[in-house]
Amino acid sequence: MSAQKDRKSLNDITAQSFDVTGYVATHFGFTPIETPTLLPVDKKSAGDEEPSELDNVYSTAAERLAIFRTYQEYELSRLSPPTLIHYNLPIKKTDRRKKPLHRYFNLDALGSSKSIVDTLMIQTALSTIKEDGYKEVRIRINTIGDRDAITQYERELANYYRKHIENLPAAERQLFKEDIWNIPRSKSDACKEFLESAPQSLSFLNDTSRLHFKAVLEFVETLGVPYEIDPHLVGFSQGESETLFAIYADDIEIPVVFGCRYGELSRALGFRKIIPAMSVTFNYKPKKTNARTFKCSRLPSPKLHFVQIGPEAKLQSLQIIEKLREAKIPVSHSLAKDKCMGQLSIAERFHIPYILILGQKEALEGTVLLREIESRRQEVVQQSELISRLKEVL
Repeated sequence: MSAQKDRKSLNDITAQSFDVTGYVATHFGFTPIETPTLLPVDKKSAGDEEPSELDNVYSTAAERLAIFRTYQEYELSRLSPPTLIHYNLPIKKTDRRKKPLHRYFNLDALGSSKSIVDTLMIQTALSTIKEDGYKEVRIRINTIGDRDAITQYERELANYYRKHIENLPAAERQLFKEDIWNIPRSKSDACKEFLESAPQSLSFLNDTSRLHFKAVLEFVETLGVPYEIDPHLVGFSQGESETLFAIYADDIEIPVVFGCRYGELSRALGFRKIIPAMSVTFNYKPKKTNARTFKCSRLPSPKLHFVQIGPEAKLQSLQIIEKLREAKIPVSHSLAKDKCMGQLSIAERFHIPYILILGQKEALEGTVLLREIESRRQEVVQQSELISRLKEVL
């Protein structure tokens, strides 16, 4: 058998069927895959990660290394970045408590460090929980920067803790001795009060991380969803870096969604360069019963490709893609690309007949350009009338 036939690809691990959450994910460009298997090498590479009470809620370092291994084994780096995948949990070979009708799954994006990836993950998360019946949502968000920033932040936190350790009750002191990050992760009132004057991760960012986080916040501002910057949101596992966010819904005390970047972990598998990666874990019971399943072979092929040009257009792009999702109009996109020709080439490659173009001028005027590829005819459409117009032509 030839080497070409032996080569593994994303098609080899694509799921045959998936539920409504996978359907939402496909709209935003994610490929549902079979759940990767956790191997001993993943646990070994993760090192001595201490088990946590949150292990059954959020991804661990070993599980994320399983994703990197899958990325490497199936040569997903050959795909145009980012590689977007969706899969059900657990990856672990442990007996998680079974919860009937419970959503427990992940989105991962690998290969791109651009802020649009963070915003794509947040938008997909919000659309998913909205589809499952949640309405009152709020976001907590933070960034802890790259490895250098995290090292400085950790050092300053440790110094602060040692100077003020007498202000902590005995139980919280023990938390600090076990792991310095246990204090900001703790929900106790004593820890919250103790942290009020503690160093904040935002103080240690380099210019690149600062600009990245600023771009993410600009998008979050457009959502109309209540949010707060939580300077002590540091994640739940080792290897987390850069953007972290938690989405709360209704009166549920723990996040129903948690997202973070974890590219620094790729070093543990010996990659020559850090592989940018982001993970979003969903853990909640849907408010609407929707047991419908979908098959990859039966998914509608998009007749529309979305192209955005310029920062203001990129900022509005996910809102338009979400409106198309609500109207059940399939669309393809390549939001991580900035140049027009690179985005148009995808429409040509997959023979998509219509292109929706949002440039700076259109973004400011509240319009879009609708172009038919074959005839090269195009028209200006008001964004408020976009859905009705698309339903006429598609």
